[in-house]
Amino acid sequence: MVTRSLIYFGLVIFISSGSLVAAADIPWQAYHKTSQILDLFKSASAHTTNLARYQDIPDPDHNSELSLPLITVTDFKTGETGKEVILLIAGEHARELITSEIVYWLYQVLTGKDAELLSWPAAASFASQRKQMGLGAGNLQDWVQDLLKKVVFKIVPIENIEGRKAAEEGDTCLRRTFSGVDLNRNWGTEWKQQALDDEDYGGPHPFSEPESRIVKLIAESSPIRSFVNIHSGEYALYVPWDSHPDLGSSLMADTHVVLEQLNVWCQCMHGAGGIVAGYLAFGTSMDYMYERLHVPYPLTIEVYGPKGLGKLSAGGHPRHLAQVQQGRLETQPQNGVNDVPHTQQHQDTEPVNGSSSVNHEELHSQDQVKQGTISQDQLSQVQRSQEQHSQQQVKEQFSDGGAKGKAVEGQAQAVPIRKADCFATFNPPTVQEYQEVVISWVATLLTLADHLAAHPTASHAAMDAEQHQQPFPKGVTHKMDLANVCSG
Repeated sequence: MVTRSLIYFGLVIFISSGSLVAAADIPWQAYHKTSQILDLFKSASAHTTNLARYQDIPDPDHNSELSLPLITVTDFKTGETGKEVILLIAGEHARELITSEIVYWLYQVLTGKDAELLSWPAAASFASQRKQMGLGAGNLQDWVQDLLKKVVFKIVPIENIEGRKAAEEGDTCLRRTFSGVDLNRNWGTEWKQQALDDEDYGGPHPFSEPESRIVKLIAESSPIRSFVNIHSGEYALYVPWDSHPDLGSSLMADTHVVLEQLNVWCQCMHGAGGIVAGYLAFGTSMDYMYERLHVPYPLTIEVYGPKGLGKLSAGGHPRHLAQVQQGRLETQPQNGVNDVPHTQQHQDTEPVNGSSSVNHEELHSQDQVKQGTISQDQLSQVQRSQEQHSQQQVKEQFSDGGAKGKAVEGQAQAVPIRKADCFATFNPPTVQEYQEVVISWVATLLTLADHLAAHPTASHAAMDAEQHQQPFPKGVTHKMDLANVCSG
């Protein structure tokens, strides 16, 4: 997702400094080719019909021959009706190979093929943390089988199929589709016309791309409870808005609790994308799911950043720290929302479990961002970059598989990034990091599913009616009656 990770010349240096990753050192043995991923889903679902079903979803406008794979995973013996639905989108940006790897392994876990993943060294901490959080009874498969009785996972493992193939063949800086469009700027909420050569060019109009139309169709065809768009380039957990420096005012009341639960695994920046990310993104799928389709829990997750970029232990993201220091992220409450999304918490904060009570206003106070959570070294680094380059922004552009820094007129020129460096900017460059990232985010997605299963749609409808003093539907006089009506 991150197009402006390299927003300052000095931040380019921050990301690409240190030992460089040679192409020969990229751990292709840990990654899967596009054909392997798609073949796994096609063949495995044919043999696990009680757990998984595969479909090729065509372009609803019939303007192209393109189709996208959709895998639905649940306990089909108990049906799909009345279950909580999570829609996962991976592989939207070509160079972000790790995103599809995460759903590959999530699928393996969901269908009972978790032996290899559990043999990884990182699996020990996963088991320990799961026990500490009280997630599921018994072993991992006991937990998963219980979740699948209550939750439906709908997975698009690779949205930008041809782009990923090109990245596998060495074009590791490619972000957009072969038609030159950023799929995460091609949606109909706050879409903006951009120059054709802009790295986040969103197409000639909203939904100009078949991939976007297909994902929209999938989302409209099911009662989606949570939408998760998976990206890389930093570590972060984002909720709406992307396109405004505000927290979405109609997000679920427990959104902050969900973020804190998920952040037990990530320990990274989290909150409203338009505030925490340090820039605004227009025409994104997350904003569309939130505004147009009213998905209760819309998320964008950033699953990997080089040298821990975005992690709390790394001080967050220099781009964000620079804007906090300059006072650019101050936001006034709007529409009755009195809190600002949380960016960084004290690193001694205890993990949040399902029964914890979280003070939203306290968590999301902008003062917390400014006090005690930003290291002096990080601030000094940003200050030096700004002084040296007059705080001039640069835009990152990769063309013809090469990384060519393209300066905005009158602004500083970015240092070009080699293909091997592109790979390590968006993907774990070692087998150990790969395994740690995969396990952490598989755990995160299962934790999200656990929350939805524990707080089903019916109970949330009752809670909202009570908390927001909304009238009960006709014939319903008590919240328990409402839950019975919704579940029936």
